[in-house]
Amino acid sequence: MMDEQIAAQLAEQVMGWKIPPDDNCEKYYERQKFFGDDANYPSYDPKYKLLWRDRSCDGVKWNPFESWGDAMALAEKWCKAEKSVHQMTRFVDGSWRSRLFGRDSVFLADAESGPRAVTMAVAKAAGIEVEG
Repeated sequence: MMDEQIAAQLAEQVMGWKIPPDDNCEKYYERQKFFGDDANYPSYDPKYKLLWRDRSCDGVKWNPFESWGDAMALAEKWCKAEKSVHQMTRFVDGSWRSRLFGRDSVFLADAESGPRAVTMAVAKAAGIEVEG
């Protein structure tokens, strides 16, 4: 499974967001012109909480595989929902290990970057099949 597919599943399963099927900037800009800059930011439809695009809608996406902030928000959300603990380790060679301690299991992921390790551990905890 590709990173973007995993991120989409995590956005829905862990963060509780929905991804609209017709995600495009035109509808966002139409709504922004009519309702003003802060109306329903960042989504153009109230039933969706859409964080795939930034405020200017220039294609910047929520990416827990590369962003520490996005990855940690993901881990915090999962840990709070599951009443669990998250632990990070950085090794001498620069690689990272992320551990999520669930109720009756430990979800472990190793990666070259910290955000990737965190995201992969949360994906495993959420039951998403990932490599590594």
